[in-house]
Amino acid sequence: MSPNMTIEEPTEKLLNGIILPPMPMTLTGVNSERAKPEPSLAEIARLIERDISVAAAVIKAINSPLFGLRRKLESISQAVFLLGLDNVINLVTAMSLRSAMQAKKFPALDRFFDTAQNVAIMMSSLAGDLGVMPSGQAYLLGLFHDCGIPLLIQKYPEYQEIVRTAKTTVNRSVTAVEDERIGTDHALVGYFVGRSWKLPNAICLSIRYHHCAYDLLTASQRTTQRDEDIDALTNAVALLTMADFISYRLGNRDEYHDWDLAGPLVLAHFKLTPQAFELLEKETCEKLAEV
Repeated sequence: MSPNMTIEEPTEKLLNGIILPPMPMTLTGVNSERAKPEPSLAEIARLIERDISVAAAVIKAINSPLFGLRRKLESISQAVFLLGLDNVINLVTAMSLRSAMQAKKFPALDRFFDTAQNVAIMMSSLAGDLGVMPSGQAYLLGLFHDCGIPLLIQKYPEYQEIVRTAKTTVNRSVTAVEDERIGTDHALVGYFVGRSWKLPNAICLSIRYHHCAYDLLTASQRTTQRDEDIDALTNAVALLTMADFISYRLGNRDEYHDWDLAGPLVLAHFKLTPQAFELLEKETCEKLAEV
């Protein structure tokens, strides 16, 4: 991607035959009802509650300190009323992804989702603190951004070694190394998962470009003509780069080259000094520990 980037529509040929997890019936039904001119909130709640495992996971998440509710909720209907339909459906989508992949028994899935969940919580917290995107969308992006990884692990036995090599390759993005070795990359695969699950287009594009923070931020600095879609994409990718970096440091890992390259630009974009970022990082980790 160049500093004068344009958003292009990739073709499914780039998937190299990777089979995407189908959208669960619960989410299909919810999206179908939601698309009606006058959707029934009661019917949407009924559809969610019919999937016991997803409904329980959503209620557990809603009652966590992440949402800061004064009283615990006992039903999806209460959640829709208090938190709004969009927030609840974002959570249903997130929990459905884990359920769909667990059914396929992807390798190392529990560890993958533990990390993804941490990043999602951090994204929601940072979005609220910095006010750059809705917290619900930030949570969804955090959970889905690396969902292409377990799909590639399943198809390519050598993929985990490719990723380890990519993360220690200086001056080249992870996705560039993946493309060179297997002809596709986890960001692109994740983009198509998002598309097939009917995530908002802004989220799908953020998944696709989430290793392009440096290019996006450089382009933003060089242009005086504003584009709302590009600005929203830049905000989301910069926020995700920050959350990923905090997650890496929390796990005592230091091989995050995206931050080495784009970190100063991310801080400048959000008008944060290094000292202010350290405080924000500390507060974000404290919130994570409470969940």
